[in-house]
Amino acid sequence: MRYSLSFHGFFSVYLGPSRHHFTVYTRTLHVSGLSAYLLIKAAPSLRLRPLEREASTTNRAPDITATIARQDTHTYTCGIRAAGMSSGVALTVPMPGKPYPTVGLGTFTIFAKTGGADEVCNAVKFAISEGYRHVDCALVYDNEKAVGDGIKAKIDDGTITRNDVYLTTKLWDTHHNPDHVEGALRKSLRSLQTDYVDLFLVHWPFAFKDGDDPFPKDADGNIIFADHDYVDTWKAMEKLVGAGLAKAIGISNFNKKQIERVLEVATIKPANIQIESHPYFLNDRLVTFCKQHGMTATAYAPLANPSRTWKSPDEPIIFDEQVLKDISAAKGKSIAQVVLRFHLQRGLVVIPKSITPARIKENLQLYDFDLSESEMQQIAGLDRNLRFFKEGMAASHKYYGFHDEF
Repeated sequence: MRYSLSFHGFFSVYLGPSRHHFTVYTRTLHVSGLSAYLLIKAAPSLRLRPLEREASTTNRAPDITATIARQDTHTYTCGIRAAGMSSGVALTVPMPGKPYPTVGLGTFTIFAKTGGADEVCNAVKFAISEGYRHVDCALVYDNEKAVGDGIKAKIDDGTITRNDVYLTTKLWDTHHNPDHVEGALRKSLRSLQTDYVDLFLVHWPFAFKDGDDPFPKDADGNIIFADHDYVDTWKAMEKLVGAGLAKAIGISNFNKKQIERVLEVATIKPANIQIESHPYFLNDRLVTFCKQHGMTATAYAPLANPSRTWKSPDEPIIFDEQVLKDISAAKGKSIAQVVLRFHLQRGLVVIPKSITPARIKENLQLYDFDLSESEMQQIAGLDRNLRFFKEGMAASHKYYGFHDEF
């Protein structure tokens, strides 16, 4: 049997006597094997009263209620009820440092073309207020300060502590020089207003000319490449963990051969890979390979980013697909929720981007329904091996990864 805990506020929850630990990222927590005592830990400290399970001889779900009094005399009543909730999808997956929430807020607004700094900051604040505990950003997005401002605002108002939020940023192509990797992260940390990130990724396997210009070009307008081997860059990444600047490190947009090269020399293996994955480009073989080597996989553009500024008129849009409209109607969920749930059931972490409050809220409401095997297969049938994020400016770089099949 599964249980649902509904409440207002954001807490860490411990279930005894086996003391399984769950962190609440939404206003509803789904657990199994509930025991007789529940400890809700928040600031200021709380006093715990034992919970008594109601004996029931009917088919109605047993109810458990508890009143937990704060020291400042404010009272919260938390009701726990058994419910037919979704199965098979965890709120977090294991990662070095702390658990990694399976839904995060993406913040790539295409270099402010689909959202400026203030909008990103407000999106982060709203997302955290709604229960998000995972925010993804990058140096090249030029929004680390906005993300940091949003997180700091929610720390300052008491909604979260720094430890409550999982923060990811990325090493850009102009900082692959091993001597520059730590300095690049320290610069990001200053913008993010934090002492560490939970996950630091190598954004792409290829390098551009060293410096602060993210897209250095020659007189003909071509990107100026650098010849830094990503294996050497990875060795510099490993030092960041020992320095306490990054709790976990990983890669993004690498292909299978490139990953194998990293694994051959790594003393700290990549904990995560972030890759494009959506119904038109499942990227299944790479996902399977990475999981076999102990990596979690995060899908960026999980909805195929229909607002991308380089979209061709003849390229498909998931919101027009009849199969998704049919499943959406059957589930009483939006097409976006259906597709995001599809990724979760594939074992991926998702980071949908939005600056729209209603969509941010909707994108987190994925844990109260399931897709059947038939529905999963129908959605997978949309796969066309259609990659949208090709980074063509680097296609002639020797470390460009998308010439290989996967």
